[in-house]
Amino acid sequence: MQQDQPQDNCSDFSTVVRAGLPVSSSSQGRDVRGRFLRDVVRTYKNPIVGIDIEDLEVVFRGVRSPALGVGVASGNYRPQRAAQQAFQAAGGRSADHALIVVAFAPGDMRNGEGKMAAREIYQYMDPDCFVNIGLIEDEQISRGTIRVSVLLG
Repeated sequence: MQQDQPQDNCSDFSTVVRAGLPVSSSSQGRDVRGRFLRDVVRTYKNPIVGIDIEDLEVVFRGVRSPALGVGVASGNYRPQRAAQQAFQAAGGRSADHALIVVAFAPGDMRNGEGKMAAREIYQYMDPDCFVNIGLIEDEQISRGTIRVSVLLG
């Protein structure tokens, strides 16, 4: 008896993101959407903490204009500063849903930094907001640096 193979949802992620997130959804330029999509796919394929297709669909469901922002920081308070940058780049507004991806160099995540980044964004959100976080390692990020992407819907 043949075992079922896990389904590759990467094309589904791409379809959902491209359909629900116009290129104009970020004030930071055209490549922000592509970087976010690559990070989301990484959280699915090689997660520390993953995001799945249902998480994306919840953010886009009934949303007219989702907003995307990215922040990068190093040094003291790097998760908080990167999260603040990302939130402001996404319009700095409260939303019903937030999807947060925290990326860092392999072996460079410090204790609780993912939660710190999420808390920084959550403080501006409605208490009933749906917040989901994905954590990934990215070989292209320098040690000591963290990147936070936030999708508000």
